[in-house]
Amino acid sequence: MKVKLNYGRGSNKRASVHALGCRLNQYDAIEMEGGLKSSGYEIVSFGESADLGVINTCTVTNEADSKSRNVIRRFIRKNPKAITVVLGCYSQMEANRLAMIEGVDYIIGNHDKMNFLDYIDEQKPEIPVIVRERISREDFSIGFVGQPQFEQRANLKIQDGCDFMCSFCVIPFSRGRARTRELNDLLEEVNRMIVSGVQEIILTGVNLGTYSSNGVNFIGLIEKLCTVEGLNRIRISSIEPTTIPDDILG
Repeated sequence: MKVKLNYGRGSNKRASVHALGCRLNQYDAIEMEGGLKSSGYEIVSFGESADLGVINTCTVTNEADSKSRNVIRRFIRKNPKAITVVLGCYSQMEANRLAMIEGVDYIIGNHDKMNFLDYIDEQKPEIPVIVRERISREDFSIGFVGQPQFEQRANLKIQDGCDFMCSFCVIPFSRGRARTRELNDLLEEVNRMIVSGVQEIILTGVNLGTYSSNGVNFIGLIEKLCTVEGLNRIRISSIEPTTIPDDILG
């Protein structure tokens, strides 16, 4: 699956992007900012006046739900005339509840969130627009999305979703089943990051140990990353003991 990131609308307006929760949400927010910049938006810090607000939500706990609602309401109070777009996991799970928040304009689930500008208009709709499709099970690529700003350390999304249907966890429902990022697409972004000054990457996903692309598993990916010139350190996050290959301990 190709994540389109089709930010084709020209604009000189101000946009603010805010992510709650996990590293995946943080990564997606940076990609969204890069795409918005390519469309002519000025990116401003969350809390400043903006014409467009994009909130990438979390829903792993009741507290996360509450924080998401509070952030949404705070943006709307500050920017009552702005277009307010609510994305991500909470949108996937509780779209109707979000639609009850006065001032929310668009509610877009995880399948379509990276292409949210395909769905929004320049005017606020009379009632909230809900876009919540079934999440694809296909592997994905992300491609070039403008000029995101990176620090010396950056998250790198390599995997999403989960197949382990734990009774206490909503991730298979909010983020979909396990999917892997295509290897070449991933390596191309690593090289762009290095050009931007990144020296350390944090491998990011729901369950990294399930990574598999074109015959390359998680260990094979690490081996390939170790050969990338200019990359000095690789960190691992969100890996389950049951999926760690024995080779990683050798």
